[in-house]
Amino acid sequence: MNSQEKSKSFDRLNALAVNESVEVVLCDYFDTLVSRNCHPEVIKRNWCKRVVDHFELSYTTDELYKLRLDLEAELCLVNYTALQEQEFRYEDLVSRICTILGLEYQLQSYGVDFFLDLELKLEKKAQIPNKEVVDFLCRQRELGRKVFLISDFYMPRRFFEDILQYHGFRSLFTDIYISSEVLKSKRSGALFRHFLREESVDPRCCFMV
Repeated sequence: MNSQEKSKSFDRLNALAVNESVEVVLCDYFDTLVSRNCHPEVIKRNWCKRVVDHFELSYTTDELYKLRLDLEAELCLVNYTALQEQEFRYEDLVSRICTILGLEYQLQSYGVDFFLDLELKLEKKAQIPNKEVVDFLCRQRELGRKVFLISDFYMPRRFFEDILQYHGFRSLFTDIYISSEVLKSKRSGALFRHFLREESVDPRCCFMV
């Protein structure tokens, strides 16, 4: 999308959101609020390299990356079988990786936060805030509307709390709803239904960016 098309797109967005029935604005994170300067798989691979280097593993980066992908798929399948949702939690992924690599003691000592912080550092370097969306959300708050972040992602709430603070727009959001917290996705509609119940919101009053 060129700059002229992008401008027209946001003009339409602003025009739609003027509707007086809108009381709540929902916004996704990746490819909406921010974009990345690389493919997300590059971040995963770089995370694997840092884990290999830090713990001096016999695994290569490629071997750990393949293991991570295999375990992500396995966890998705387990949760789909149980819940009909292809979601998983980062904590479960790290626990499985550490068990296979013989890093249970290190996981106890370092905690999941060590692995999460490695990924956070890589994400912060790769992410580019979308100024037009940030400005749009600021305007919605000025109009007195509640703004919620709602995203399908395997990272825990702390990931989003940290990275929103880093970018300087945590205060834009009334609250955060992440699929991994409840193992319900936007894709299936279950995360939206969960949000509506939790916030006692009429869907007719919502606007999704």
